[in-house]
Amino acid sequence: MEKCDQPQILEVCFGKMVVGAEKHTKDLKIVGCEVKGSWWRGEGHLLVSADISDILANVPDVLVIGSGMSGMMQVDESLKLDLAEMGISVIVLPTDKAAAKYNELVLLGKKVDAAFHLTC
Repeated sequence: MEKCDQPQILEVCFGKMVVGAEKHTKDLKIVGCEVKGSWWRGEGHLLVSADISDILANVPDVLVIGSGMSGMMQVDESLKLDLAEMGISVIVLPTDKAAAKYNELVLLGKKVDAAFHLTC
């Protein structure tokens, strides 16, 4: 597989994220080098494996999860177990801090995917 340039997150605030040259006002995922906007989970504020099947198929070194600006989105325990079994490190932070961590890991050359809840 050819290496691509992973996008950088340029701005984050409640309900908005700028990734590369694109402004997003709905939750999003970054899978490899692809930004997938208008992402929603089946159970709203609970992240489960089915919500990120594309990320699981990509098998990143690290998955950064932005749990919302107030940290309201939770990660299902079974998803945490799935990630551990696959050898994927997971970092869950409020979205603004998660975006900064994602950028840091990209600059370090890590294979990192992300899932961001942009509001609560």
